[in-house]
Amino acid sequence: MERNRTLIAENVAVLLQGGELLDSLSSDVYAREGRFDARSGIGAHFRHCVEFYASFLDGVRSGRVDYGARPRDRRLERDRELARNRMWEIANALDALDGADAEAPLVVRAEGVAHDEWSCSSVGRELQVLSSHTVHHFALVALLLRLEGVEPPEEFGVAPSTLEYWRSQECAR
Repeated sequence: MERNRTLIAENVAVLLQGGELLDSLSSDVYAREGRFDARSGIGAHFRHCVEFYASFLDGVRSGRVDYGARPRDRRLERDRELARNRMWEIANALDALDGADAEAPLVVRAEGVAHDEWSCSSVGRELQVLSSHTVHHFALVALLLRLEGVEPPEEFGVAPSTLEYWRSQECAR
């Protein structure tokens, strides 16, 4: 149970970090299409992450997580407040999973694979995947923000293990 609580807390922290960033961004910067590809804007990365978490939460109930069957709701790419609200809702829903067993089995279909290709996983493993997946997308968001002349918080888009390492190095000085 403690392992599950730690995994949930890590995901909630990442989501809250994203929500705080959204509170600080202008709607124009959030919704702007990417410099290199219209599908790579900041909003597109947030939509992608929100929908992965929604797929996970839907799948926990049924035991089947299908990351490829996301709705790809373009409103989430354009509406910063909608994305922020969804992130808060997801954080609350994850907190409500506190009693879920991290070892509870799931079958998972990754995005981009055949509809009949499912893999065995667990709630805990998927929470690990979601945290890492979101941090990596947030790292891309941080880069996109810098290209827009907006400096994100120093820890935004940085893996928890890297943050821990940085802190240990500061203590060693």
